[in-house]
Amino acid sequence: PKHMSFTAPSQSLFVQPKTYLALPSGVLFGAMLQKSQMSSPEHIRSQMLMKQPNRMLKTFLSAAGASALVFSFIDLFYGPIETKMVGYNLKRQVLGGILLGLGMNAGGACPGTVLAQIGNALKEQHWGNFKRAIATLLGSFAGAALFSSQHDRIRNSLGGFGGKWTLMDVTGVESYWKLGFPFAAIMYGIVLSVSNIENMWNSNLLTNGKINKFSFETLKAESLEATETSAVCGTAIGLLQAPFYIFGRVHLGTSTTYVTLIEPFIRNAYTESVSLSKNAFQVLSNLGIVMGSYFASSQAEHRLETAIVEQSDKRGVVEKYWRPFISGALLVGGARLMGGCTSGHGLSGMGLLSIPSFIAVASMFGAGIAAGHVENYFSDDKKKRNE
Repeated sequence: PKHMSFTAPSQSLFVQPKTYLALPSGVLFGAMLQKSQMSSPEHIRSQMLMKQPNRMLKTFLSAAGASALVFSFIDLFYGPIETKMVGYNLKRQVLGGILLGLGMNAGGACPGTVLAQIGNALKEQHWGNFKRAIATLLGSFAGAALFSSQHDRIRNSLGGFGGKWTLMDVTGVESYWKLGFPFAAIMYGIVLSVSNIENMWNSNLLTNGKINKFSFETLKAESLEATETSAVCGTAIGLLQAPFYIFGRVHLGTSTTYVTLIEPFIRNAYTESVSLSKNAFQVLSNLGIVMGSYFASSQAEHRLETAIVEQSDKRGVVEKYWRPFISGALLVGGARLMGGCTSGHGLSGMGLLSIPSFIAVASMFGAGIAAGHVENYFSDDKKKRNE
């Protein structure tokens, strides 16, 4: 029935259904991040350069599309969506997005994927990767601590978040599902379009003699495999929105956990609002990401060891540890500044058609892509000078 709705649980933490769903849901999330290779530092950095086969982009858009499908079916059959969404604050969403984007490019991670990187490195006993991921994790806690300690000053300077602002408000469409289903179709359509563009690009390279037939077939097969794997894994991630919402009125997100875990050391109104008693679900879910990646990596066809990480073993302390540490601080500091991370804004917020989330996602990827190309330009220039 249309007017049937779910009531958010009011029981104690340990009898709430969502508490028991958290760990297995996180395990599936981590496994899909690993299987899609979306958590690979190499693929995240490559995405900032818009290099084929665009695994991160395809997984990300598939997850956003599946999230919209879940929310649309809930809205259509069980009544209006009732979940917390970050309100509008242009300055915070743009600035926070820029910081997070710079962190993604610098460290090849985001607040959620670093957890999957830890699980994968543990399973493969690749201690260079593990130490780098731990450095990113420690930086993430540092970013959470810095933001939390300065929360009141930041709020006074940049303001708080306003009310919810969605595409429904802009268009005047009252029912979410009327826009949610088309949005999902657009997301999956872009995934297919990216794959077609890759094939067209490679065909032109073959025609112009820049690659041979074998290279063309290899690239074509890689693009097809990446599209299929990313679509399946991204869809599985997006479908997790169903149990998250139905049993807890929450949605996918990871960055609040870092604030929750530093709350015993930095106590103020902000940290207490996301204390462990109030955010145990996300903490357990994040633990599940580490576990899921660990279990999935035992069956992985492609290891997540990357040239960037392998080379870092030969570089100095700055490249090995300080770069990922600073990356982590930027990731979580930026995420908290704009009220969400790549999962909270990108998968959930976009899936809910939140305009602040669209702004945040555009800012983070815009900054990450710009930083990636600038760094790549100077890196290539340095190599030419050394030749």
